[in-house]
Amino acid sequence: MQNAIMYLIKMFDADQFINGRLYLNRLSYFQQLEQAKADGRPDENEAVAAWLQKASIQFKDHPELNITSENLARPISISFDRHSNIHVFCMTAMHTGTFECVDGLVDYTEDGADKLKKQLELHKDCLSFGQFAVVVNAREFFLRAKAAIESKGYVFNARLVDYFDPETFDGRFAWGNIPFTKALKFSYQKEYRITVDTKTNGNDPITIEIGNICDCAAKIRTAEVNRSFKLEPRAERL
Repeated sequence: MQNAIMYLIKMFDADQFINGRLYLNRLSYFQQLEQAKADGRPDENEAVAAWLQKASIQFKDHPELNITSENLARPISISFDRHSNIHVFCMTAMHTGTFECVDGLVDYTEDGADKLKKQLELHKDCLSFGQFAVVVNAREFFLRAKAAIESKGYVFNARLVDYFDPETFDGRFAWGNIPFTKALKFSYQKEYRITVDTKTNGNDPITIEIGNICDCAAKIRTAEVNRSFKLEPRAERL
């Protein structure tokens, strides 16, 4: 299996996170953040449903108002309020990318060790997200978060975010993929996202308590995360 998620990392609100308190804004919060806030969170195209390079608007009785693709300065993006009302919890994933993982073991050669380590490391642009990071066992966190969220009657989903190239992509995204799709410029974040649908509208965040996660997590200075792990080759069976 590729893209196997080994660990999840949270840098915003590290102490709150390790105590098991998940703070979830609605997607609309990130859509409305000022773009001048250069911390990797603002995205006016969050939850984009369609990205159209070529489109036209036709007025049946007033052709003088028609707009063709040649008149467009940029692609047209379409989104739905339904997705803007979903709550999200965002983390960085240490995942294997194109490396295969079988039974919890990553298949790599000695020549590929440096490439795999690079794949697992935090990107340098993530180091400004917070002074401290909490690294947590991905599977254990998933199970606890899912149980706590569903116990409230909310709809839980979680997966890695997919990234599209806004310069070349032209089309629509599958309904279930919309909250997990972002522009390629954000791909350095290697984002893993939990979405919570409370079936309500508004701008209010929610807090979910999953219990203290100290038993499966560690708090580390963000600047030291990439130096805190090393790859150990699998011992050959006799």
